[in-house]
Amino acid sequence: MLYPTGAFKSIFRINPDDATRKLFNDLKDILPYSEISIWNTESILPLMHDIPNFSLTIVGVERLLAGSVADALENLTDRLVIRDAEKDIISRFAPGRNLVVVTPQVSQAPVEMEDGVVCPTLEKILVDILCDNALHALTGSEAYAIYSAALDRYAVNRKTLLRYAGRRNRTEEVKTILKEIEK
Repeated sequence: MLYPTGAFKSIFRINPDDATRKLFNDLKDILPYSEISIWNTESILPLMHDIPNFSLTIVGVERLLAGSVADALENLTDRLVIRDAEKDIISRFAPGRNLVVVTPQVSQAPVEMEDGVVCPTLEKILVDILCDNALHALTGSEAYAIYSAALDRYAVNRKTLLRYAGRRNRTEEVKTILKEIEK
């Protein structure tokens, strides 16, 4: 994507590790017609200012299937599976652990296929940081640091970002962050 400065920016891609790929494929075997996306917070470590002492695998699914997917995950992994994450639940259970969190996926969420696995785009991750309870540790000044690093290093489709922010009722928050970063 060409920017006004004439510089080209990289495209952000999640590179699913073997464990994430296996979990995705196992879920698709059990629920072949469901819309599932998966990613690990380690994918955005280079964008973070403060590195957390935990790792989250986020599994986005249709709201009606969240319970079934969580049940399936409890049989597929020995990691703790969190359903309906509350803001403080991650801070209580996460230190030093790798958790799996099931979150409802908003329809028309920007996702893409990476190496046979459906993963969120950077635009989706940036908005989800502001509204998913599981990612609450990444809000505040950390969200600004992530946005700043993402916009500096990667091609971010602002139209997609703002459209998805609208679907999550976070348009004004995203616009405020963008405005502050661009000062």
